Amino acid sequence: MADQVQSKDTGRDCPYCGGVIYRVENETGNVKTAFHNCKVCGARWSDSWSLTSPGNSKYARKQSYREEPAERSFPTFSWPSFDLSTSGIPSWGWIMIVIVGAYFLIRIGVASFINFLIAPLMVIILGYIVYRIGKEQRWW
Repeated sequence: MADQVQSKDTGRDCPYCGGVIYRVENETGNVKTAFHNCKVCGARWSDSWSLTSPGNSKYARKQSYREEPAERSFPTFSWPSFDLSTSGIPSWGWIMIVIVGAYFLIRIGVASFINFLIAPLMVIILGYIVYRIGKEQRWW
């Protein structure tokens, strides 16, 4: 069976000599090998772009070799939506809530502020639960 060799331009330039780097795929029987090769200096990289042979130094540039960083793909991230326009409270109301809250945090302190808010928050939450249950049971 004859050997089949295919080479394609990768679109990258060799960092050693500036030549064009080709991807070479070699099929010998059932074995298929692939690597990247510079046509000018003969530098060779594996399929995952790790340098395996630096090539002939007579074609090398005066600059020192800097390996190209591997391409990274970051996972997509979408920030949560804090759309306050659907809450029913106007923007000046949110500003007042933040100012009053910041004042209490600075004036009383964080621990005292949390301790101060526990009782009113419990009353508000329980009142809301009773209101929802009463609305579902048609008490009012």
